[in-house]
Amino acid sequence: MSTQNEVDKEIQGIADKIQARLPEDLAAASHFSTFKRGSNSFLSLDFAVKLDSTDYPRVLSIIRDFNGDFGNRKEGGKDVGFFFVPKPNPAATPTQNAATSSPAEKAPSDAKPAESPKQPSPMTLFISNYCCLCEDLGDKCNTTTASGKAYRDLCIKTQQLQALQSLQLGGIIQFLHEINETIKNGKIALPPAAASRQEAHPVQPERVQRNTRPIEGHREDGIIWINDFNAKGESIEKALEKDNKQSAHYTELLNQIDNEVRSGKKGLKLNGKWYWIYQDGTTIGRKPAQEWPQRRR
Repeated sequence: MSTQNEVDKEIQGIADKIQARLPEDLAAASHFSTFKRGSNSFLSLDFAVKLDSTDYPRVLSIIRDFNGDFGNRKEGGKDVGFFFVPKPNPAATPTQNAATSSPAEKAPSDAKPAESPKQPSPMTLFISNYCCLCEDLGDKCNTTTASGKAYRDLCIKTQQLQALQSLQLGGIIQFLHEINETIKNGKIALPPAAASRQEAHPVQPERVQRNTRPIEGHREDGIIWINDFNAKGESIEKALEKDNKQSAHYTELLNQIDNEVRSGKKGLKLNGKWYWIYQDGTTIGRKPAQEWPQRRR
């Protein structure tokens, strides 16, 4: 700050104590100086970085431990926020009016009450996400000039176009995924050539993390399955209700199996696998369907 002087030696100790209590990243970016208002001296603290919503109350708490506060002052016609601490007055006597030694009385005349931290503006977030590491940041994107403002506007429009293209691509991918899921569930019959290609390159199930044991499961056709064994020691898979409460595919498969059971069958045969429902009425089991040789008549 051009209007501040070097730190007063008499309050250097206070600056050292404050800096020692600051987090390492803020301590490295801190800047102390002194200034006067009338006969009173103040220690000023600002930072080379922008404080976020968690940094502000932490720094203010430290400053208030030294009878300081947060205020604003004019610099170049703009309001600039800073933290300040009044210089201790050793000449003060016990009979002195307490109000005359309070931080409010010692604050600079143009200081304003501390304001609650505000959430970053959309432009601040945009600059933080895209501009800080941009190779064009500098004179080319200087918004104080007409050409810089025009370049910034062009950059924002380009970002909008990229976002629109990303949304369109995401919609296409989702549409293709839904078609693939419909085909795999047997709702649409594939031509022989397409079916052979799908069998030659099966879709690998997606691994998922569960919050209970076994920890790892896998997602297939929109349903989360876990590996298990039946009473005969055969390898099977289970789909539990607690893992699939939000899955429409699980609910649909459960209804399909239930309809087969109600018609007198023991389960459902679908895409080369045998599905059944456990006694709890919500757990689905499956294993490869066994092909029985047909009897000759």
